[in-house]
Amino acid sequence: MLKETLCLGSFWSVAFSAIIAKWLQYRPVKKESLIIMPAFGVQLEQHFWSGRVHRQFVPVSKILKPVLNECVTPVTCYWSLALLVRDEDEIMLIFKKLHPPVKMLVPIWKALCAFTNSDSLSPPVFLLADDLRKPVD
Repeated sequence: MLKETLCLGSFWSVAFSAIIAKWLQYRPVKKESLIIMPAFGVQLEQHFWSGRVHRQFVPVSKILKPVLNECVTPVTCYWSLALLVRDEDEIMLIFKKLHPPVKMLVPIWKALCAFTNSDSLSPPVFLLADDLRKPVD
């Protein structure tokens, strides 16, 4: 009787662990895209598996510079593309949930630099946590 209970308990704990692991890996975002509209701005889109679409428009007058970041976590390392936006406290990630390879991000970054008239060879902009707390003169 004890062996059957132990076996049944082990089965349910393994099944429950598998369900939790699958739930943690679930990504509701199906596709993310960036649409560059010359003279107007950029539109960020997120398409979800449910069919819902989230769109966000950023006018060209608010875009300071596109930035290509290397994100390092204790587990992984990936590249992300972001925008420095005027009057915003944080950078705006273009691909929020999906992490495309750097080979795909570099041409998009170059197109954004050309679109915003940013010199791609200009020195990088580094934002520190202390810089966000300082008042702007």
